[in-house]
Amino acid sequence: MRRNTFYFNLSTVNHMGIGFFKYKLSPHPTFIASNNAFVKILGYFSKKELVSKRFSSFFASSEERENFFSLLKKKGRVKFFEVLFLKKSRRKIWVTISASLIKENGGEFIEGIIEDITPHKKTEEKLALERDFLQNLLDNIPDAVYFKDRKNRI
Repeated sequence: MRRNTFYFNLSTVNHMGIGFFKYKLSPHPTFIASNNAFVKILGYFSKKELVSKRFSSFFASSEERENFFSLLKKKGRVKFFEVLFLKKSRRKIWVTISASLIKENGGEFIEGIIEDITPHKKTEEKLALERDFLQNLLDNIPDAVYFKDRKNRI
């Protein structure tokens, strides 16, 4: 039976800011492939710098790292896993990872994508602070507060 294969232009994906990677888990852990966006998200200058890095070293928290690998081994895939990663500079960034565990040719691989969601997380944090501030204000104001719509309904 013939498989349908989907081909895409990697340079287009690089401009979208989505990092693709293939990482060999066993027998000798190493990055097999990555696109330029993956390298850039992690703060490196070239793919060659990643060859000696372990995928697990990018996780800022050992607990989150264990959680990710546990889910991946249990389900065979992980979708939209939000986690703090460490860039080359050791600065923390929020990323979302979608990945699959692949077993082929006697080895185990992780194939996946990551996206930097740090700006989204910062916006969420600001909105949560504003919401908490307004709720605190409403809870502690001595006067009754009510809202009316455009038809003067309370």
